[in-house]
Amino acid sequence: MFSRILLSVSAFLLLFLLPISSGRSEGSFTAELVLQTENIIVNESFSVSLILRGTGDASIASVNVPIPPEFIQQGTSQSSRMTVVNGKMNSEFQLHTTILPQKTGTFSLGPATVVFSSGEKIQSNILSLSVISPPEIHQKDNSESSEASFMKDEEHIPEQKKVWNTTAVLLLVIGVCAGGISFLLGRKKNRISKVIPSEEFFPPKTPDIILPHVSEDDAVFAKKLLSALRLFISHTEGISAEEMTSREILAVLQERSSQLLPYVQPLLETLDGALFARKSLDKTNLLHRTHHLFSSFPNV
Repeated sequence: MFSRILLSVSAFLLLFLLPISSGRSEGSFTAELVLQTENIIVNESFSVSLILRGTGDASIASVNVPIPPEFIQQGTSQSSRMTVVNGKMNSEFQLHTTILPQKTGTFSLGPATVVFSSGEKIQSNILSLSVISPPEIHQKDNSESSEASFMKDEEHIPEQKKVWNTTAVLLLVIGVCAGGISFLLGRKKNRISKVIPSEEFFPPKTPDIILPHVSEDDAVFAKKLLSALRLFISHTEGISAEEMTSREILAVLQERSSQLLPYVQPLLETLDGALFARKSLDKTNLLHRTHHLFSSFPNV
């Protein structure tokens, strides 16, 4: 009789405690969609990242990032890391998706849905995207308007011809006088240039950054693009990035709250993955993102 009562109480306690222990295995997480570029151009790939942050060691069952039907998903890559601070575990998961827009206009991307192994679901924010036409179209329109304006100005040339002839004579006289003065002053300048080195007047130029070619091997391509990025960061941030690892570079940029961080981090992680994990590369997309980075921060 006593054993039956003891078994009943034990079963009740197990049923009561199991839901509590399983609920604690999942931490508190948030999901955020972040664009890796400012200008989205039709028929040119861009990258969007889903960043999942929280405490604990959650097990992810599935991730879904819905995209509009006018877009094509070209590929994905992911990374994760965990840190322990004062006995508390912090986790971060990133999913990078490469997307090709096929139509101009304004679109909504998201919300992304993350499902954990426990069955819990969380959703991210919704991004509003504006897809624009290539810049070449706008430049062509501007050149056509400039040409039309030039043709219109040519109609006034006969009326201004007399004025130009008089001005040309005056400029010729002034030029002869200025040439004589420059000749007299030239000897004095030559004496000064012999004493002062030319480097003080013309500081050394920043070396050119050479990007790899798409036809090169993945490992060679990754090494050359990493070298170009390190040189760019060195001259933009004023640090010795060429002598630092990717992790050290990201730590310095994060400490400085540099605007380069959201652009440089996914590029460095992708290229390091190609070198050490032998992952395949989308070289055309990487070159496009690098060109956009250099044009967004033209400090080199």
